[in-house]
Amino acid sequence: MNDNVLLMVFVAVFAGVWWFVSKRLAKMGKGAFLRHFLGGVLGLFSGLVALSLAFGLSGETSVTGQDDKGNQSVDSASSTHQDLSNHYEVISDQVNAPFKRTVEVVLHERVSEDQLEEIGRSIKAMDDEEVERTFIGYRLDSQPSDSAYWGTTHYNPTLNVVILGLTPDEYKALQDFDVAGEYQEIMGSWFIGRGFPHLLVAYKVDGESFIDEVYADLSTSSSSMVESRTDDGNIRLEKPNNEFGEYFVIDSQGNLQFWSKNGNYFTASPKADSEQASS
Repeated sequence: MNDNVLLMVFVAVFAGVWWFVSKRLAKMGKGAFLRHFLGGVLGLFSGLVALSLAFGLSGETSVTGQDDKGNQSVDSASSTHQDLSNHYEVISDQVNAPFKRTVEVVLHERVSEDQLEEIGRSIKAMDDEEVERTFIGYRLDSQPSDSAYWGTTHYNPTLNVVILGLTPDEYKALQDFDVAGEYQEIMGSWFIGRGFPHLLVAYKVDGESFIDEVYADLSTSSSSMVESRTDDGNIRLEKPNNEFGEYFVIDSQGNLQFWSKNGNYFTASPKADSEQASS
């Protein structure tokens, strides 16, 4: 309620009470001075009472309006907040106050960059002690505990969100990649999660063996391979002029084994099996 309305309320009540009291006293035979004096005093008092009531009502309405707007704002903010607590589990939380806090987290599924940031902020908010820096590393539950982080949300001291592995969209792009539609004589395809994640396809063209690395943007890197057989009859693939002694072996179950001079250091399951395990 604005000032002009409040003034009008005061004047109307003052004049009305003054007129009413003066008329009543006139009928009682009171003198003009007494009639107008008492009417003015009672009118002034009544006007102030009405003014205070009107002002209080205006304030209450204003506060109510502000509360409604505030609640709408909170509701709007809450509607955009996602409950991601089921997406992750904190498995290690070590604090070296006042310097740093180190947290390790297992993700039950891949999340977007925005979701990862929200998870990071939620974990940061659980600080029991003030520290200068907080380092939060994330692995997928399908990753070994000693593997590289899938992503990080480090406060060093400001927040920096990094996804080192494949996002949900990138992973889906590789899952949906039509190997049979792109290649003819396929020896096998495997999802490689270590290092820079990619899809690896072994195939033949006119009797020559090749391996393609297919990345999330569907770009490819192709390498010519020399094919031979191991003592137990598995397929062995290695690059010509193999200076580092590294090679691949496709075993009888269709797995792709990574070998070096020091032995078998990594084995990847066929693409179809990887998709089923990750679904």
